[in-house]
Amino acid sequence: MKQVTVFYVTFPDEAAARSLAGMLLEQKLVACANIIPVSGLFFWQGAMQDEKECIGLFKTKPELISKVRNEITTNHPYEVPCIISSNVDANDAYADWVYEQTMDLKNQ
Repeated sequence: MKQVTVFYVTFPDEAAARSLAGMLLEQKLVACANIIPVSGLFFWQGAMQDEKECIGLFKTKPELISKVRNEITTNHPYEVPCIISSNVDANDAYADWVYEQTMDLKNQ
């Protein structure tokens, strides 16, 4: 098993999630993005919110964590975005594909 990094990021809508996913894919910072509609319940500025949101799941290699986090932070529409990442074990074939699809920092 090899390690792959998965980012969990919430967005206000599908358009915002797709826009950032496209940017990350174009830059070869992530290999794949999944966008999932959800309901978000949370407190914001002292009031309970019940909002439709989308979750973006972005898969990359661990060496790109800081670059991916920086791009998401810089381009995210929320004032306080949820950006969570975790290294997880992936089957070798999938992990190899993720590594092949993302930028090689050695050649930068």
